[in-house]
Amino acid sequence: MRRAELSVSRNAVRSSVGMICTGHRLSADVGAQVLMDGGNAIDAAAAAVFASWVVEPEMCGVGGTVQGVMHLAASGETTVLYPVRGVPAAATEDMFELEPGLDPWGRWRRVRDDANMHGPRSIATPGALAGMSAVLDAYGSLPLARLLEPAIAYARDGFPVDGHSALTIGSHLRELLRYPSTAEIFAPGGVPPSPGSAHQAGSMIVQADLAQSLQQVARNGAAVFHGGELAKRIEQHLASVGGILTAQDLRDLPVRIDSQERPFTYRGYELVWADGYFAPLMLNVLENFDLASLSPDSPAYRHLMIETMRYAFSAVLEYLADPGMMPTPIDALWSKAYAAEIADRIDMRRASSRVQPIDPWPHETRITGQQRPASKREASRGIDNPGTTQVVAADCDGNLASFNVTHGGAFGSGVTVPGTGIVLNNAMISFDPEPGRANSIRPNRRVMAFAPNVVLLRNGAPRLVFGASGGRTTISCQIHVICGIVDFGMSAQEVIEAPRVHCETGDAWVDVRVGKNVLRELRSLGHEIHVVEETVHSPFFGRPVTIEVLPDGRGFRSGISNLHRTAAVAL
Repeated sequence: MRRAELSVSRNAVRSSVGMICTGHRLSADVGAQVLMDGGNAIDAAAAAVFASWVVEPEMCGVGGTVQGVMHLAASGETTVLYPVRGVPAAATEDMFELEPGLDPWGRWRRVRDDANMHGPRSIATPGALAGMSAVLDAYGSLPLARLLEPAIAYARDGFPVDGHSALTIGSHLRELLRYPSTAEIFAPGGVPPSPGSAHQAGSMIVQADLAQSLQQVARNGAAVFHGGELAKRIEQHLASVGGILTAQDLRDLPVRIDSQERPFTYRGYELVWADGYFAPLMLNVLENFDLASLSPDSPAYRHLMIETMRYAFSAVLEYLADPGMMPTPIDALWSKAYAAEIADRIDMRRASSRVQPIDPWPHETRITGQQRPASKREASRGIDNPGTTQVVAADCDGNLASFNVTHGGAFGSGVTVPGTGIVLNNAMISFDPEPGRANSIRPNRRVMAFAPNVVLLRNGAPRLVFGASGGRTTISCQIHVICGIVDFGMSAQEVIEAPRVHCETGDAWVDVRVGKNVLRELRSLGHEIHVVEETVHSPFFGRPVTIEVLPDGRGFRSGISNLHRTAAVAL
């Protein structure tokens, strides 16, 4: 018995002049226009990020957070914009009332009324504007006001709703209707918008208040949001509805642009991440195997990927925490020696029945006084970020940029500050609501997370800039793309469109397109698998956008998700 399977493909576009890839075609067009107007890759990416705040309101906004990586051709330097977000000063470990069981995502203890996921107390200090403004001050060539113009126009005049936005609004309608200022924008009259069709015109989303807020930023700079008039309006509204974020929190939020904290290589390539520990550990493990001798479609390759992910997730989720708050073997988790110990545990003839995290502390080599804690507090799992989008850009001089911007969850907290059009994030879901844990809530705490943004280099010359959304499935997406390029000589578009697997500490998700023979072999090896079919509206794996830098000065080549709302524009 055979059945027809869904097959969707995109062509890769090429250019020697410049390129931009984003999560939405409108933001891609904005970035491309900036490149044509003489802006550099950082300018183009920033303008696309600002436009994304408007045309992907379910995914990101000025009230959200940002992180990124930039390669600067003139100096040969690759710098990191570390995640820009903070915990309000008034936050405490016991600020949420706990209930039995786990939250709807199965990560933390359940909180009464899901108050750490929705509503005014779920809001962390937003840093998207501060981060992008700092990046432009350091590396941009065009003024902030010019780069905000397209976003302001889309907010003021509106843009047509597509099927993705309509479905997301409809799926979250119940939460959105809890907040009148939010529902008024995205579901007027309590009804979600409709995408256009051959028989009727689609809805338009107009965000007039947001246009005015962005105009204030264009006139007065980021300070109007980070401590100025908009900050005061945010504080006043949140104080009236039980929130704790203040104008002082916004004013004091730090932005860090720096080199990567520790060097990393994979088979002679250098990689620079915005932040993160899962992917480096996985690649270090895979470096112990001769992947090139395997077919990327073989059961052996799928088995190795699943086992590597399972061991890496179990270790990082068990041992990773903010080293400023508690002893953590943070360098050991990046070490080749620790990865080799994991690789020795992987049996290519059978699946591991139960993975116990391998202790990394014997491999910790820092001389900072960090020592294994006398009694280890259990580290809870991190939180996925389904409300996220991404931008990558390249210019004719060879500058590259990759940014991820997020609300946290779709529409973040759901709270819109009346009169501003600013939807605020729900990034407090990144912290464990239970007191006394490795990642419990505390002001100035750093989120130890994964890194959707990466630049791949060979002998200092960039070969790939990568960004993705989709929560922790971005990690397995990264691994597949990097291995596909480095080990198998595939193009980014080829490997993005190939079937993938994803596994954390339990069963594996396996794309149905791997075929019956691979599925049968994986089961015979002892894997418990969930066979999934990814469609436009049912994402199971990461949603990437990439730009390859072709060798010998042959320009750039795109690679973007073939199923999702992504776009690539080549000049």
